[in-house]
Amino acid sequence: MSTDTRRTPTSLTLTRTVKADPERVFDAWTREELLRRWFAPPGYTCCEVDMDPRVGGRYRIAMQKDGGGESHIVGGTLEEIERPRRLVLSWAWEGSPFEQEPMRVTVTFTPKNGETEIVLTHERFADEDQRDSHEKGWSACLDQLPSVL
Repeated sequence: MSTDTRRTPTSLTLTRTVKADPERVFDAWTREELLRRWFAPPGYTCCEVDMDPRVGGRYRIAMQKDGGGESHIVGGTLEEIERPRRLVLSWAWEGSPFEQEPMRVTVTFTPKNGETEIVLTHERFADEDQRDSHEKGWSACLDQLPSVL
């Protein structure tokens, strides 16, 4: 899997190439049973996924620290869906101390020589610390994605 990362103070773009077709990769982002298997960084378990994969549909994903520790819950609305090429969703952590509008995550899936290039752009961070924290989390999750493909 190839990787690339670009940053601004309020946005982050990660690129990965995986050995699967865009349909399968898109499913890994929109089907609850597949999301549950890869959408948590090491040391956490994705313990709950609710996904209504339609424009205007809501999603909610809960991750719990292994061994019964704290939970982190993110959710939002699917704003755009172009199966199997593009997803745009709002992104907000439940109980977040940040008073800000929801962030936005855009994910594109482009076929390339029998593989799929994934470009994830996460925007509207409150500051660079929040961006850096998300970069670590996204990188760890994306590294696990090939295991379900």
